[in-house]
Amino acid sequence: MDLIKGKKILISLGGTYEPIDSVRGITNKSS
Repeated sequence: MDLIKGKKILISLGGTYEPIDSVRGITNKSS
């Protein structure tokens, strides 16, 4: 859970970090 939270913050801070990661996060949420 903490890992996902940290990743979410990372994406929020660096939206351009990796668009694929953002999409993957959304897919994980859908799961």
